[in-house]
Amino acid sequence: MLDLKPDYDVDYEEEEMNCSLSETLSKGQVSYSNGGMKGSVLTYTCPDNFTPYPVSQRVCGADGEWTSMRQPGGRALSRAVCKGV
Repeated sequence: MLDLKPDYDVDYEEEEMNCSLSETLSKGQVSYSNGGMKGSVLTYTCPDNFTPYPVSQRVCGADGEWTSMRQPGGRALSRAVCKGV
């Protein structure tokens, strides 16, 4: 009987994806740590008398997506804004 098993071990690792570095913030700035790799932090910065809403930071997941943003009531948002304080 012919043995067709390979004589080596194959490890399959899921390739981690980088998050987009093209996020924008009207009237503000966006910065990234670690080039958008898993665990990178995206930080929104607004001018004086404004604050990032609904979050000031997001984290890049292994799926290549930034953590989601939600309003206090739970509604999902796709963009952060600089909101007057």
